[in-house]
Amino acid sequence: MAHRIVSLAGLEEVVRTRAGRQGVAVDVVDSVRNAPRMLSVLMALEVDYEWVVYENNIHRLRAVATLCRVLEALDIFVFPRLRLEPTNARGISNLRYRANRIRKMAVKAGGSLRAPAITLGNHLRNFTTQLRSEARTAEWVEARLPRLRQHVQNVAALPADFTAPPDPDM
Repeated sequence: MAHRIVSLAGLEEVVRTRAGRQGVAVDVVDSVRNAPRMLSVLMALEVDYEWVVYENNIHRLRAVATLCRVLEALDIFVFPRLRLEPTNARGISNLRYRANRIRKMAVKAGGSLRAPAITLGNHLRNFTTQLRSEARTAEWVEARLPRLRQHVQNVAALPADFTAPPDPDM
């Protein structure tokens, strides 16, 4: 019987309390921020301890983990670089690339995460269009970044529920 994983804490509990080879299936990621760690733990258990990780939602977990890394990159270096150089073409292109990546991972993850993540990707794409439309000042960018940053944080805190079937256009 497979253990149904619905949180990082639940996965850690199974790791601490179950001996021998186990089967696990991911049903829910409790927050986007936890997806990379959940994926890392599951892959290590599969390789090192011959656990069976059911493939039903693992590709969706991979998409959420990738989404998390994109959101972290925005927060760690994309937004700070834009604040310093709001007209830098490479910085604007980097932001647009990340926006498109968010949209792609949202479609792959599907479920409850799809709509809010696509909305974030759209907001970021619109922001890049505004940046390209005319030279924007650092003050203009500075005034808008807190709202974008908050939107990124909100999506990073969302759960991803895989109990519903994936979207048909995935």
